[in-house]
Amino acid sequence: MKWWPGWDLTKNSFAEGQIFDPRSYGGLIRGALFFGCWLWGLWYIDDFFAWQGIKGYEQGIPPREQEWHRLITIGIAIV
Repeated sequence: MKWWPGWDLTKNSFAEGQIFDPRSYGGLIRGALFFGCWLWGLWYIDDFFAWQGIKGYEQGIPPREQEWHRLITIGIAIV
C-alpha cells in the first residue's frame, strides 16, 4: 500500500525511505514528534479517564495512582 511521499505501509516504518527512517532528518523529527505526543498522552491518561467518567475515576484521580503512572512515563522517556 503506497502512501504520500513514497511511504509503503506494508514495510517496516524504520526502513530506508519510510516514515520514521532514522537515517534522515525528516524521519528523526517525525519520530521525535510522534514519541513526544505519545508520552504526553501517557502523562495525562488519568485526566482523560476522569474526563470520560470511566469507572473508578468518578470522585477524581487518586493521587498515588497518578504518581505511579507518571513515574512509569518518565522511565519510558529516559529509556
